[in-house]
Amino acid sequence: MPAPQALSRLPKPVLFGLYGAIGGLLGALLFGELAWWLLKPPPAPIGPPQVAVSVSSVAQVYPSSENTLPVQVARANFDGPVQVSFAGMPAGITIPALALPAGTLADRAIVKADHTAATGEYVIRVVADAEGGKASATTEFKLSVVAPPPGLAVAVPDKLAVFRRGSGKFTVELARRGYDGPVALSLAAAPAGISITPNIIPAATNQLAITINATEATPLGASPISIVAQVAEQGLKADSAATLDVHNPPVAPADIVFVLDVTASMQWAIDDLKNGIVKFAESLSRNQIDFRLGLVTFRDLSVAGEGVEVVTFKGDEEFTSNANVFREKVGVLRASGGGDVPESSLEGLNAAAKMRFRQGTSRLLLLITDAPPKANRVNVARAVADTSATIKEAGIDSVHLVIQRFDLDVYQPLMAAGTAASGGKHFDLRDVVLGEDGFEGLLTTFGNVVAAAALSRSPDAAPVVAPPPTPPRV
Repeated sequence: MPAPQALSRLPKPVLFGLYGAIGGLLGALLFGELAWWLLKPPPAPIGPPQVAVSVSSVAQVYPSSENTLPVQVARANFDGPVQVSFAGMPAGITIPALALPAGTLADRAIVKADHTAATGEYVIRVVADAEGGKASATTEFKLSVVAPPPGLAVAVPDKLAVFRRGSGKFTVELARRGYDGPVALSLAAAPAGISITPNIIPAATNQLAITINATEATPLGASPISIVAQVAEQGLKADSAATLDVHNPPVAPADIVFVLDVTASMQWAIDDLKNGIVKFAESLSRNQIDFRLGLVTFRDLSVAGEGVEVVTFKGDEEFTSNANVFREKVGVLRASGGGDVPESSLEGLNAAAKMRFRQGTSRLLLLITDAPPKANRVNVARAVADTSATIKEAGIDSVHLVIQRFDLDVYQPLMAAGTAASGGKHFDLRDVVLGEDGFEGLLTTFGNVVAAAALSRSPDAAPVVAPPPTPPRV
């Protein structure tokens, strides 16, 4: 083949050398791969699949709890899934098997101990299987089941409610571990005037109804609060946060009748009632009580010109909501008469029971006398029973007595005649006259009785009971 013009000028030795090099390259390309394919050594044989497994040498768990155990595997000559199982668990211990997918090298096993698991050390065998049993490996670890340290957790409802000057109710739930004694409760971050009763959860008790109380000083509105459970000697402490809503109690109606002995020995009672009634009314107003006051006076019906009077206000109104108007009516009374010692107190109570009370209101009578009852035409016990029947028929909530202690036996049935389950109260006349707080103290105590009776009639005024909390875990 003639040389290209560009190469024809080269000397023949150079030109022949160049042709030789090109020919050798082409030969190598054409025949070298074929020669290598014919002469290459055979591939090394692939070994059987192999697997290895490792875990922590020691693991720990408490009874009635669980823990995690890291598990790692290694593969050779395959990359498929590996099954890891556990054997040799004592009673009360379970470790579910693991399935590690292809390409996964690590996972976590869950070691579960129920309450029956006995404390101690146990050797657990770990088995890894793969490729249908063609690859397997084992290892061991020590599992320690240990008694947990003492622990405490507390839970209360998220929202609590209380009336100012009133109360609310909620449930405290405890979770305990390793301690079963009494637990003290306290408040943290509570607004002024807030307290709880009781403040001790007894031993072996995990659920307790608690009353939360608010005073006049407690601000209205919502605020954060925390209930703290503590066992100082054990170093245990837990708390649960809530929102406390403080609001005014609803208005509750009450009709109160003072049945007053105005015989000659009772001028002190007239004066004290006149002087204390305004403060008594103010205390009812502070407690959101929609009150009306009535007054029945009595002497001795067996004496000419003496009898029972239902005092009226503004014409023929038997009740007034104006304490000053009531005070003026009491102020014109003068103690006089009375004849012998027994007085017509039962007739006074009968007249009071028949007054024009409002529907749906709390009806309370307060008898004030220093004499036993007089009976006309029947014996005293029968007269008291008849009066009790009249009181019950009239729907009177309760009858309260300011009498001498030695007259209590004869008057006693009257206190049980009202519809209120708690019955009436007895105030000893001697304590009222000679006591440090006197008649003013009596009116304060009776005001609390009236407020409680009135509020109990209103379903909206009963202590707000919060729903139970979610039980805590410790």
